[in-house]
Amino acid sequence: MLDRLDALQWLLDAGVDVNASTHNATALSAAAGQASVNTVRWLLDRGADIDAYGEPRGSTPLHAAIEEGRLDVVRLLIERGADPDILEGNPGRNALAAARFWDEDEIADYLEGLGVSEVVLEPEPVDVESPAFAESGRAMGPGEWLDSNWGHVRDAVGRHGIDALGAKNRTFFLVGYLIHELANGGADQLYANPSAAFTQAMAEALDRVGASELARTLRTLNALFPGGDPARDQGRRLARFEGLPPEVGALAAELEGILDECRPEDGECALLARLHDHYHA
Repeated sequence: MLDRLDALQWLLDAGVDVNASTHNATALSAAAGQASVNTVRWLLDRGADIDAYGEPRGSTPLHAAIEEGRLDVVRLLIERGADPDILEGNPGRNALAAARFWDEDEIADYLEGLGVSEVVLEPEPVDVESPAFAESGRAMGPGEWLDSNWGHVRDAVGRHGIDALGAKNRTFFLVGYLIHELANGGADQLYANPSAAFTQAMAEALDRVGASELARTLRTLNALFPGGDPARDQGRRLARFEGLPPEVGALAAELEGILDECRPEDGECALLARLHDHYHA
């Protein structure tokens, strides 16, 4: 869909802002991570902000391209004026530091060749295992709680690994990650991004919050991959995903449909509400 320039043009003609942000992504940051370099160029030619973050905790286009190892997109963005010294994440990393963090050596070498220096800013980390953090979201609605607190748990995983989390935060990270990926690109994004490495653990977390039917769907999707587990290597994983049998479409639709199931009393996503209630039980 991200490479459907006819659909993108239709949206712009209908008045959609090319820089609109939808839950952590702009069109350009999404394209920088997943679409062709031609789509990225097309959006830039139509006024897409080259350094815009997706709100509230998204990536710049340059950081999105670096995370996915897309040297061709990185080159284009730098040539068109992207700022390589914008810091992102916790700790904050500029473009070169991000390339080193994600083991993207070709991108790192390219940026160093341009004279970019590595910058890492270490802010005071949030203690996600503290009682204060656990209580901080109790009075929030599920959506506000996810937007305010999930990023801190994600950053803790980046610093220390998922095994350093307590049971509640582990479940919070896994189900929150699933919701994040489905909301921003559906099952395609879930299996295209590093989130794919957590899909088996996500199924276990879904069981813990009482979403066993969705857990079965996720396990069935995982079982379609050779060996029953998506490959760690993104290129191999995407090739395998594209070669899965036809039933993958129906299973992906089941996963994505969970976001449309809302609580009648407040319109909150039912899965997110279950996660919120489980965390604060």
